[in-house]
Amino acid sequence: MKGQVGIEFLAYVSFVLVLLSIFLYSSYSKQSQLMKIKIDNELREIADGAEFEINAAVRAGDGYQRRFNMKSYYQTLNDFNITIREGLVEVSFGNRYYYGNLLTKKIVGNLTKEWNIVRNEGGTIYVN
Repeated sequence: MKGQVGIEFLAYVSFVLVLLSIFLYSSYSKQSQLMKIKIDNELREIADGAEFEINAAVRAGDGYQRRFNMKSYYQTLNDFNITIREGLVEVSFGNRYYYGNLLTKKIVGNLTKEWNIVRNEGGTIYVN
């Protein structure tokens, strides 16, 4: 009788451990998906912010100048790259890329992750 009780106890414990493992795996999987979505959204915000700042200088015309901080467009990411090339602003993090369309290809300079100055001089946009 004692042997049977011990075996039943081990069976119940094993069953509970299997259920717990399934729950933890499912929870980890969902957490991983949410983190990817959060990173994608933040990359999109950075690209949109850079696009907005440069396009504002194009629309405003000659003489426009503005100092802004890119940190206002992101909170958690730090290890990303911003590149301006041929009418696009590219934001990359690992193997993820987001692009923003720029209204001009006449851009000199590049954005930093913190303070930037964007100005329009004769139709050419100077960054930093």
